Amino acid sequence: MKPHFLMFFVSYPLLCQSILRIPLKKLPRESHRLSPHKAVNRWKREEPENEKPVFVYDSATYGMVGIGTPIQEIPLMFDTFGNETWVFESDCTIKICFVTNTFKFSKSSTFNYLGVVKQKYYKEFLLRGAATTDTFIFGNFKMDNVTFIGVQDIDWTASVERAHTESVAGIIHLRPSAMTGSTDFLEKMYSEKIIEEKIFGIKVPSYKDNNVDGEITIGEWNRQYVNESAINWIPLTSGSSWEFHVQKLVYGTFGLLEEGKAIVDTGLSLLVGPEEIVQKLFMALNITLTINPITVTSFLSDYDSFTVKCSDKLPYFNFLIHDNHYVLTPNDYLLPMPDNKDLCVFGFASSKHIKTKAWRLGDVFLSKFYMIGDGKNSRLSFNDYVL
Repeated sequence: MKPHFLMFFVSYPLLCQSILRIPLKKLPRESHRLSPHKAVNRWKREEPENEKPVFVYDSATYGMVGIGTPIQEIPLMFDTFGNETWVFESDCTIKICFVTNTFKFSKSSTFNYLGVVKQKYYKEFLLRGAATTDTFIFGNFKMDNVTFIGVQDIDWTASVERAHTESVAGIIHLRPSAMTGSTDFLEKMYSEKIIEEKIFGIKVPSYKDNNVDGEITIGEWNRQYVNESAINWIPLTSGSSWEFHVQKLVYGTFGLLEEGKAIVDTGLSLLVGPEEIVQKLFMALNITLTINPITVTSFLSDYDSFTVKCSDKLPYFNFLIHDNHYVLTPNDYLLPMPDNKDLCVFGFASSKHIKTKAWRLGDVFLSKFYMIGDGKNSRLSFNDYVL
């Protein structure tokens, strides 16, 4: 299945001259997806080397972006963690490229090959491609000479079946300040007066209801979702990422973090913490609960988590950030197994590939709050939705 829908340009005369509003969707649940490569059950398989089941949590959030002349609609993630903008090109030969809308560079009259071959890591996998430029279309506005990596090949260690089921064709990075060769989208939109503020608001659609869309607004935030007087602005601790200070993170009575860091990652489905800390938490839970190890695959990356009975009484996550509490209940972080109504997967995990001590906050956290990212003032906020 290849996704097709358009983004919209919205004008709010009383707020600012222009706001880009881009609808966001999640990939369809795999049990409802058709693929010519789907020969076995993609939700669960056995790894011969360790006989650990794999749960493919296919919940990447994407929007449609126009690239090239004439316009080609490409499904891309707006990623606050990635540091490069990259797009799969039509000469890509890996399996993922057969189930998504790759960019057909030969059909674009504005495509420009810069002749620089690049290898870049994105999370667990290595991208191979070439630095290129072309026109990107956002609503009624176009941005010429946008630099990105046209990807022809990737290496990664995640589940093989993942390549058969993805349909996101790349990412647009939304870091506060670009530190790589790719175009800094917020800065370019601001400098070209497409937007008046280097700010965005994002409503991440819930993984529990694929029928409800999310959205990203660039240049403003959607004020119908937020009580402005209740906004708690959180200062960033890095000039190049959406990283901030966490005073404390606890899970029930189990302390996970004190005076540490967290990073917003809109390209991640889960909460991901340092391996040593998360595995100690699961060891503690295993004393009183029956839990079983499972690999959770989320957008081409594998994470180590556990299953648990959905009916088990479980504690809350409590984040203390800038003197405010942000709470996740079991209903927020348990992921239902599609083939077993009694079992759920913990929506938090660890990864052997993550060496940082910072926690990464993905959709499990972000789908509960409306996030505003303010690049100009180096701050962000997580907001309860206005009822």
